[in-house]
Amino acid sequence: MDYPRYSTGYTTFWNTLGMMAETHMLKPYKDRAEGTYMLMKKIISIAEKDGERIAVLRKNALERHLTWKYYPIAWQVDTTRSSNLNFKGYKPETTTSEITGFNRLQYNRNISFTKKVVYQDYFIPSDSVQIPEAYIIGKQWT
Repeated sequence: MDYPRYSTGYTTFWNTLGMMAETHMLKPYKDRAEGTYMLMKKIISIAEKDGERIAVLRKNALERHLTWKYYPIAWQVDTTRSSNLNFKGYKPETTTSEITGFNRLQYNRNISFTKKVVYQDYFIPSDSVQIPEAYIIGKQWT
């Protein structure tokens, strides 16, 4: 579920692909810039390779609602289906902050791991509204 309040949810709202680069502010600038650049290169290569398929999927998405009587407005996780992801990460460790003296989370970049995780990425509608024949919008709304 990708709500429109995030950039990727906004693109989904328009049946357009979106990707949010998670180049976290705590990473060095050079790493963030290089990571964003590599992500952009990969997205461009996927678009070049699968451009025609992407265009067909978007066209189908734009047309699939035309025969619907109801439009879903709320969703819940479909617990009967899931995917498996190979999650790559670094070992989390708790250290003491030199500034606050409190515990803080830190990732040990010398100890990496990959593990399969269950990813619940399927949703089913839990509420819907009847699609009106038309909308009347007052002239004050440009």
